Amino acid sequence: MASVIKLKRSSTSGSVPTTGDLQTGEVAVNLFDRKLYVSNGAGVTAIGGEDFRLTSQSPSAGAGAYLKLLGDTSSTSNTVLLRGGTGISVARDGNGSIAFTSTLGGDIDSKMDVANTQSLVNARLGATATVTLTGDVTASATAFSSNAVSISTSLAADSVDTAELVDDAVTNAKIADNAVTLGTQTTGNYVATAAAGNNSIVITGSGSESASLTVSLGDNIGANTSGKAATAGNADTATALETARTIGGVSFDGTANINLPGVNTTGNQDTSGSAATLTTARDFAVSGDVTASAVSFDGSGNVTLATSLASGVVDTAELADGAVTSAKIAAGGITANAIGDNSVALGTKTSGNYVATVSGTANEIEVSGSGSETAAVTIGLPDDVTVAAQLNVGENLVVTGNTSIGGELTVDGDLTVTGATTYLSSSTITIDDGMFKLSANNAGDVTDTGVYAKYVVSGNSAVQYAGYFRDATDGEFKFYTGLDAEPTSTVNVSDTGYSLATINAVIDGGSY
Repeated sequence: MASVIKLKRSSTSGSVPTTGDLQTGEVAVNLFDRKLYVSNGAGVTAIGGEDFRLTSQSPSAGAGAYLKLLGDTSSTSNTVLLRGGTGISVARDGNGSIAFTSTLGGDIDSKMDVANTQSLVNARLGATATVTLTGDVTASATAFSSNAVSISTSLAADSVDTAELVDDAVTNAKIADNAVTLGTQTTGNYVATAAAGNNSIVITGSGSESASLTVSLGDNIGANTSGKAATAGNADTATALETARTIGGVSFDGTANINLPGVNTTGNQDTSGSAATLTTARDFAVSGDVTASAVSFDGSGNVTLATSLASGVVDTAELADGAVTSAKIAAGGITANAIGDNSVALGTKTSGNYVATVSGTANEIEVSGSGSETAAVTIGLPDDVTVAAQLNVGENLVVTGNTSIGGELTVDGDLTVTGATTYLSSSTITIDDGMFKLSANNAGDVTDTGVYAKYVVSGNSAVQYAGYFRDATDGEFKFYTGLDAEPTSTVNVSDTGYSLATINAVIDGGSY
């Protein structure tokens, strides 16, 4: 489909656009009246239609009249000057009509000079032609061929009236002596006779045609000297250690005491060389380490411990397997030198969760140093990180190297890209906003702003560019094609391949 260009238009009968409706050179059409209009900046002119009208205009200087197209306001645009020549005057009347007036006067002989040029013969006037003469008819008029013009008589009496006379036709020379009678053929006041009112004035010579009056003072003059000069007028100025443990019947209370169980006997007890009978139960409070030679009995029911247990006397051999339970270890009761090296096997002698080894995930987390005793484990990200599912970042994310995202990227906040080139490889780009802003940092009107595309010329595989832009040099929007050099901040309109592109669109001028 070819481009569609719609002129500015109106469907109202008699509607004529004004200079406010049209730009200079813009065309409008009245669809009802079928008329075209164009503006020349100073006015609007009808340039076509069923009713092509003319109007007239008087010149600003000189004689004649202008014919001009209706709607123009300047007499120098679309006008034709009509001016008079010898014997013809042209003037514009107040109602707009143009009058042509003959300035011929006098006799036919002097104005037409028929006698010295060419006689009006039958071939020109015809045998029955009628000739109406204006002006004076004299004897020289007989120079016309006698069978072509016949002058039968002079003007009849009273045949010349006001309608026959042009302005200023009657001069003093045309008025005969005594032809005008005062008071009869004239109107207005005039002095017929003059007479003196009293003896102060004397008039002589009154009462005759073309009289010469003489006025003089009489002998008796009345004097009137009253009156004074009035000269009035003034100038006016005017914001702990471990918990209690029981070992072989001996209990420890968690402090420095060892408690021996009470002994209850119903007979004599041989105590190996000491004749003594324990008749009643006794409680023995023992403190320190206990050895076999340290126990002596005094025969009175008392047991005396000479010494305490030596340091380190209880070893693995003295402890039954499983004898030390969690309940026998007081909080803080085991110090670093109280447990032999490698005596506690993690996962066997311990309960609860612990980390044995740390392993990473390829392309996600890197781990080094894990799997050995007293290992120093280092955990970090590889050079290439793969996030299989959603990645949520609560704070600022700063990436100094290249970043690749295989899935969708959703940015709820602002996205600022400061690189020299932003490359988008998408089949569809969707933008919610109604406006696309270009040249956001343009500090002055020196940058061409627009959109362009790269294409390859069929046949010679030459790379060229096409697009549209606002030319900063003249403020005009231009569609172009064939550009050999890729545009930067400006489009080189002087490029040898540059040319204006063809636009296939509907261009609508709207209505007025």
